[in-house]
Amino acid sequence: MAKILIIEDEALLRGSLTAEFKRAGFDVSEAKDGWEGLQMARREHLDILLLDIILPKIQGLDVLKLLRGDPMGKNCPGCCLNESWRRRHRIPGRCFWSIFYSCKKRLDSGGSS
Repeated sequence: MAKILIIEDEALLRGSLTAEFKRAGFDVSEAKDGWEGLQMARREHLDILLLDIILPKIQGLDVLKLLRGDPMGKNCPGCCLNESWRRRHRIPGRCFWSIFYSCKKRLDSGGSS
């Protein structure tokens, strides 16, 4: 079973994502801020990391930067969520891992691309 860590400060969205991934058969862990997520990612063998870009304590992109040099996290693909899509958040995937961006509003509204 694939292991996912969801780092999201909005409890409702975090809970919805967790429920959906569990229904799909994934083993899911949750963190409510960047610091908690960073510590969990360093302890657990993850298959994917799903995180918000704007988080309390440590920003999402900073979590990715810190994990990049960590043996437990450097090969785990990350997927960043961001509600307010802006050009300044676009960072080439090669800078960190395989980074993909989604828009939270699309997830909240149930819409697709």
